[in-house]
Amino acid sequence: MVPTAIGLAGADLLLVMGHWPGPSLPTWFDERRFSVAVSLMLLAIVLVLARALDRSQSLARPEQQVLDAIEAASRDAEQARERLAAAIDALPAGFELYDAEDRLMMVNRMNLEMYPLLAELADQQPTFEQVVRANAARGGLPFLRTPEQLNAWIERRLNERRNPSEVTVHQIAKDRWVRLYERRMRDGGMVAIRLDVSELMQHEQELSLLNGRLAHLNQELSVQSQTDALTGLANRRAFDQRLAEEVSRAARHLMPLALLVVDIDHFKAYNDHYGHPTGDACLRQVATVLRECAGRPIDLVARLGGEEFAVLLPHQGSADALQVAERCLRAIDVAAIAHAGSPVAPHVTVSIGVAQLIKPAPDGAALLAAADAALYLAKRQGRRRVVLGVTE
Repeated sequence: MVPTAIGLAGADLLLVMGHWPGPSLPTWFDERRFSVAVSLMLLAIVLVLARALDRSQSLARPEQQVLDAIEAASRDAEQARERLAAAIDALPAGFELYDAEDRLMMVNRMNLEMYPLLAELADQQPTFEQVVRANAARGGLPFLRTPEQLNAWIERRLNERRNPSEVTVHQIAKDRWVRLYERRMRDGGMVAIRLDVSELMQHEQELSLLNGRLAHLNQELSVQSQTDALTGLANRRAFDQRLAEEVSRAARHLMPLALLVVDIDHFKAYNDHYGHPTGDACLRQVATVLRECAGRPIDLVARLGGEEFAVLLPHQGSADALQVAERCLRAIDVAAIAHAGSPVAPHVTVSIGVAQLIKPAPDGAALLAAADAALYLAKRQGRRRVVLGVTE
């Protein structure tokens, strides 16, 4: 369209001028028509130049768009990197980034707070081993006291880092612990996240200490609940429990079981003459003698109440039990505890009833009844003696 307009305008102009090459125009020259032709030609030239400029700009637009897109993407990437770095630095946990050669490439603010002795190393890109050795040299690993311990610890940690799989807890200073998460990346590098769990570990230690104290108190309570406070022997509760256990065991394994019931002769007269404090001392002396006479670890000596004691003899029959009873009788005589109110002897004496479990029984009632009956018979026969009873 534009070239056609230029051509028409040019032809019209030549027609008007009549192709006269001379220095002057014909007398019939139409000045108005000439002005119109010139205007049309100038307009055509302007249109051609505008079209050419538009085509030039359209040809350059794709390249410029690519450049603009690259520049925008670069700005976005830089902004994203800055946001990511800011987010990592704001984490409430220590962050470490190592490359494939195990060099420290990045740490965040919290990590520097956890390891203030190593703050200047962050810009030097040290290896993990160099970081550990620097920390140990500056007193950051107090539990590693010798070079051998340090080398062994480093070797273990390097093995853990080659194949990280579990969360571990490390002590980094006195009363300071961190929980460590380590993960390998695709390029061979490693990301480490460290959480300060010092408060949790301190609470755990306090709880462990309290649990230990509680267990100790429970053990003491258990002992006290089964121990006679005066003599230190097993009390009636402990005796009843042990008697039931031994009767059941004897029945299962067809093993013998014997029992001695021991009573201090005329102990009421002793208390009346010497007073209760001295009477308590007498009970403790008798308890010591009986404990020494029943020398096996499996034997049980118990205070049943008042001045009455029991000696339980697992795996022993009546013959062995009578020997133990006679030994107890003589040992009390040898102790020679003065007893001015006794009609039997000038010193404390005892009477002993002995019984053996003959046949399986559901509990120890029959055995205890037989020993009690034998003790009663010993008292009727004049005291200071041993009598063997019979179980039904």
